Amino acid sequence: MHEYGMVEQLIEEFLKTPLGRSLPKVRAVRLRYGPGLTEASVRQAFLVQSKGTPLAGAKVEISRIPAEIACACGAKESPFEHEHDHPHDHGHDDHEHDHDHGTPYRPCASCGAVNAIPHFNALELTHAQ
Repeated sequence: MHEYGMVEQLIEEFLKTPLGRSLPKVRAVRLRYGPGLTEASVRQAFLVQSKGTPLAGAKVEISRIPAEIACACGAKESPFEHEHDHPHDHGHDDHEHDHDHGTPYRPCASCGAVNAIPHFNALELTHAQ
């Protein structure tokens, strides 16, 4: 799972920040993830990757980053708005995804133009205390 590497990098970057260097123990964190990830995989990766760091044992709040595609034709779409799991679990065809670069695409419902789905594999630490 690439989530483990993403979480490891996120933790390393946080620990380099002034806040990360000043907190001897982090009690709680908030994470946001893109629709290409799942809450369960992010939570598991955080549990494993935070061991031995000031973030170990922190309460973790996780939310999904909304993915809104804005097409050049002016149409807007939120393709995963009502999905709570990984979009691959809902019957999307593999041709919608560029596996070489890990960036999925989706055709515009209005004009058919192919657009990248923003924040698909994003992972953010938005708060720590």
